[in-house]
Amino acid sequence: MARFKPIDYERIIRSQYLVKLSRKPLDQFSLYGFVLSCSETLTLLHVLDKDTFTLNGYSVIRNEDVSLYAVYDRPDYYFDSRVLKLKGIKPEPKPEISIATLPELLNSINMNFPLIAIHREKISDEECFIGRLSGMTPKTFTLFEIDACGEWDRAHRYRFEDITKVNFGGGYEEALALIANEDAKKKKRRKRDAR
Repeated sequence: MARFKPIDYERIIRSQYLVKLSRKPLDQFSLYGFVLSCSETLTLLHVLDKDTFTLNGYSVIRNEDVSLYAVYDRPDYYFDSRVLKLKGIKPEPKPEISIATLPELLNSINMNFPLIAIHREKISDEECFIGRLSGMTPKTFTLFEIDACGEWDRAHRYRFEDITKVNFGGGYEEALALIANEDAKKKKRRKRDAR
């Protein structure tokens, strides 16, 4: 197992080491991946799916929620690091995302990715909300949500202070966006054909 030590984000980012971030009791499951960037309050992680050893989108978490972490800083020693090396898996360059504040984060994701998934784990650790940013005030934002079938639902307002994790660019978000885009194209064709 990796050694536990004080967080040296600059070294971790520069060396592209695999990390394990635990956020217990907020989340019972650890996050694995590569730290791409961090600010005073947020960390951007390129997520590793440990079941398939593939990169699967990005997560941004609050630094205050990290309860324990491990740095896999010996790439030729740890099993996970060796598998990544043999498969040639490295983090992709940091996407054009600002993690200075939650409002900047959500705006930059909305400009560069089709969908945003937000988590409010202190309120409910079993659900997330996925959609497009459609409005913002200094304390809240509105998410036009998409359901599990890829159909646009309705807009809901959330408080920034309740957000514990934001995901984007993952396989599930991409799948929902594909279905929503295909359905929108079909709808346009039906309207055009009905004329």
